[in-house]
Amino acid sequence: MSIAHSFFQLGNVLVLPAWVVLLFFPGNTHLGKVVQLTALVLAMAYVYLISNGFSNFDPTSFGSLHGLRGLFASDAALAAGWLHYLCFDLLVGHHIVMHGREKGISRWKYTLPLPFTFFSAHLAG
Repeated sequence: MSIAHSFFQLGNVLVLPAWVVLLFFPGNTHLGKVVQLTALVLAMAYVYLISNGFSNFDPTSFGSLHGLRGLFASDAALAAGWLHYLCFDLLVGHHIVMHGREKGISRWKYTLPLPFTFFSAHLAG
């Protein structure tokens, strides 16, 4: 099994406890730490994969689908993109919870969009 595949699987498993805390324990005093630590680990894995996955990086590749496809041709680059997606969605979910709690919004109203935020990454993958 490649390192990219291992990081892909690790990211999928690692993000789940943070989402469970967001969904079921939004008032937990350690919520921010759980989300931040999870995001940090995902980001570190992302940086590692990026540094090893884009061997022929060309900034102009972002200008076309063909160029973008070439950027993500390696498993490391593809796994890095997935980890980026997982990390970003987790941080968006955390923002939803914190904003909802800050504004005094009913828990069910700010919890309702969380599964859709979580599944936006998983449905895309």
